[in-house]
Amino acid sequence: MTLIELLIALALFSMIILAASSMQVFGHNQLVTGQRRAKLQNELTILLGHMKRQALRTVGASAAGPANGVAIIALGGYPSLQFYTDTTAAGGIGNGIRDASPPDRWVAYLYRTDLHEVWYYPNAGSASPILFGGAHEVIANGITTIGWAIAANTNLVTLTGLEARWIPAQACGPANPCVVMDSAIYMPSLSTN
Repeated sequence: MTLIELLIALALFSMIILAASSMQVFGHNQLVTGQRRAKLQNELTILLGHMKRQALRTVGASAAGPANGVAIIALGGYPSLQFYTDTTAAGGIGNGIRDASPPDRWVAYLYRTDLHEVWYYPNAGSASPILFGGAHEVIANGITTIGWAIAANTNLVTLTGLEARWIPAQACGPANPCVVMDSAIYMPSLSTN
């Protein structure tokens, strides 16, 4: 074997090793991005499922007023979505009507734009507008945008542009995946009259 043949063999071997390592790095990056995207999608799915379970318990009217069963207001500069829920003392589904006495109560979701989190208040009280205080639970992390609206004379809350990012302060990209969802929350016990 001559020196030239040896150099050619070494160059070919180097290219094969380089191609194999590039495929390994590419595959690893795709795996990490896929895992991150799946975690974000799971985060949004849990949030939407939680909101929909509370919406099923909502009682009242869709129109603004003292008997309203759903409200979207800003509290402390943060947007919130609130449901007046029909519950029992044990936390189960109540009698299907809006009672003036406990345990029927408001529950609320507060979108903390500064922390990129959605907070859930399971007992936000019986007054409206709700004054937040007491215990809350972080339902979702990494939320960068959320839009909710109540369509006039309907029992639907629409959620548009619900977006989560792996690193919320950075733009979406290959190393920072983002997931965007739209959904509608149906409230069967909410009067549209």
